[in-house]
Amino acid sequence: MKDDLNLMLETRMNSSLKEYKYNSYYSKTWNALQFDFRCCGVKTYTDWNVIFNNGSLPHSCCPDTPTDELCIADHVSKPGCLPALESALEENVFRIIAFGIAVAFVQFIGVIFACCMSRSIRKYETV
Repeated sequence: MKDDLNLMLETRMNSSLKEYKYNSYYSKTWNALQFDFRCCGVKTYTDWNVIFNNGSLPHSCCPDTPTDELCIADHVSKPGCLPALESALEENVFRIIAFGIAVAFVQFIGVIFACCMSRSIRKYETV
């Protein structure tokens, strides 16, 4: 299902990129993603041309430039964030699976305890 995951990631990233200016949650997420992974845009920094028509980019694309300078294509981190995010997910796939199994196990134990508790309550109702 790797191809489905990659397609879903790309679709969600493109849709959230369009909401960058209007939704503070998306803008904070994009800024953190671009700063941490040292990337810019979905596939390349030119993805931001749809959002910023004046040739500027979010400052998180240019982590080495001072905050008072404008972030332009000359100073930008060139790789896109989609490949960086995909490689991070691939590196941590076993941790993600282990976490999912652990959560499922805890929920299963909770169901067992709930059934035992329900059974003990019914026992007292018949008396």
